Amino acid sequence: MAQIILFRPNASHRLLKRSPLGLVYIATPLAQKGYTVEIIDQGISSDWKEKLQKALGPDTICAGVSVMTGSSIAAGLEFSRVIKEGRDLPVVWGGIHPSLLPEQTLQNPFIDAVVIGEGEKKFSDLVACYENKGPLELVKGIGFKKNGAVVINPGADNLDMDDLPLPDFSLIDIEHYIRESKSLFDGRRCLDLNVDRGCPYRCAFCYNIKFNRRKWRAMSAGRMLDVLEALKNKYRLGAVNFVSDNFFVDKERSAAVCRGLVERNLDLKWHSDIRIDTFLQYDAAALDLIKRSGCDNLTFGVESGADRVLKQIDKDITVSQVLEAHKKAVAAGFKANYHFMLGFPEETRADILETLKTAASLTEDLNTNVYGPAMYIPYPGTPLFDKCVQLGFTPPSRLEDWSAFDWEETSKLPWFSSGDKSFMNEVQTLARGGFHNNLRAGFVTSLVYFYCRLRLWGLRYGVTLHDLDTKLMRRVRDR
Repeated sequence: MAQIILFRPNASHRLLKRSPLGLVYIATPLAQKGYTVEIIDQGISSDWKEKLQKALGPDTICAGVSVMTGSSIAAGLEFSRVIKEGRDLPVVWGGIHPSLLPEQTLQNPFIDAVVIGEGEKKFSDLVACYENKGPLELVKGIGFKKNGAVVINPGADNLDMDDLPLPDFSLIDIEHYIRESKSLFDGRRCLDLNVDRGCPYRCAFCYNIKFNRRKWRAMSAGRMLDVLEALKNKYRLGAVNFVSDNFFVDKERSAAVCRGLVERNLDLKWHSDIRIDTFLQYDAAALDLIKRSGCDNLTFGVESGADRVLKQIDKDITVSQVLEAHKKAVAAGFKANYHFMLGFPEETRADILETLKTAASLTEDLNTNVYGPAMYIPYPGTPLFDKCVQLGFTPPSRLEDWSAFDWEETSKLPWFSSGDKSFMNEVQTLARGGFHNNLRAGFVTSLVYFYCRLRLWGLRYGVTLHDLDTKLMRRVRDR
């Protein structure tokens, strides 16, 4: 039994092996204060209801759910409903979606409060308030219900990243999550870690514009190195994947981290994302230092291979810069990965074909992977959301209806015809099979890879099967 129950709903049709890192950060300060915390991860367990019943007890204070826009909302609501049908226990939602739409989230009868923005301190304060039956009006940065009305409290200051405690991975089955990724880390034991938050850039589709107000903050290099050394020794790690919106914003800090990894001889492989324009600012000496520190694998967010779309979404890069960065990365000995998206407002088939052309050019090097393309989701509070509304998009009026807005689902935007949506589904499925290099994964996977590459080549020249074969591929994948 536990005093605090935290739930991560699955956001995919597949079971995942990624750790519930956000909930570990939320739970760590609570555990340090002496609370018993149970983290239930639906992403690895289909028997979450049984685990919930075992965790519930007379001392349980509240339950928390972390969700993003999309299918995790439906799963989070099921968890909340089960809680409420069993007992009158406060249910608190946090994460990106409740932070962007706190009032609408609180209209759901299964939700009592929301934490807006980062939650380590806010949720801890809220737990203490529930335990001591104090006034919720005193807890900064939350929303709650009072006498049937929604109340939103003023926000709290963001945390100093150096004040984040070492994440307590004993709160989860850590060995289950330690990944041995041969593609990224040569089979080394690996964990995800968050050492910076926010982003100063203005991408018009990104939740960061509202969630973090275009502000970036990070652990100091010294504190970060201490954390890495402690986690390496405690969990016998050989690699770290930095879950970051923009790890390389501060060149001096990045260099200090890399020098520290070399000087401390930590022998850690590591990976992070980086912007195209940021990467182009790093000279040969800086890139050499990054490689010597253990990073030889970088992921870039490109989003579109059409300059017209890149300009519309305020990405502030061009296709020529993407190709230049790729050439530079390969020459420096980095394995490069790229993320793309589909379904932006006013995006045309011609734009999508330009994206296919760009992605195909990047993946001529077999050491390069393209992820996605993910389907664009209109996040409230972003410039593109307002553009979508102007073009005729009617946002869902209920929390549960946002469940249909998922990266892997058909676009819900009204200006795309059924033929356009079928074409995007076809592109998305083929790209995921043909732009992600799986040649070492076995005969069948390799066969699918070559088939998808052939079909993608055909799409670029107007040959389409109208989503017939790709629909079957998705059904097989989702079984």
